[in-house]
Amino acid sequence: MPNLNVNILGRDGNTRAKVTGQEELLVSVGSISPTAGLATEATLLSVDSNAAQLVTNTTPVNRTPSVANFTGPGSTTAGVYSFSIANVGAADGTVYGVTIPAGMTLNFDGGPLNNTLSSISFDATGTRFIITYIS
Repeated sequence: MPNLNVNILGRDGNTRAKVTGQEELLVSVGSISPTAGLATEATLLSVDSNAAQLVTNTTPVNRTPSVANFTGPGSTTAGVYSFSIANVGAADGTVYGVTIPAGMTLNFDGGPLNNTLSSISFDATGTRFIITYIS
């Protein structure tokens, strides 16, 4: 087998490799900047802080479901995670000033990551609302 040498030059001109006819690979690296493209300590601390917040926001928490009947005006409590209003009476009622016909149910959800809902006013005068909510 002939003694054939193959030279390889890296794109940056900083790295050189040589394959010899003796089936050897010789690699030479001139210099490498130790921090090129690496995250700084401040970046790593920020990532660590954000990861801790993500764990806090996704940690399971027990919530309390509740049910209430209304036959007049009222409002939901601010800070609940979700609620539903069902008009189970025979007449129209209103939720947030919008007419809700008998038999209709509205569902509200604060979404993921512990979001909550603001208070919503309703009027069940002449009908009956069943409201379920999670606090």
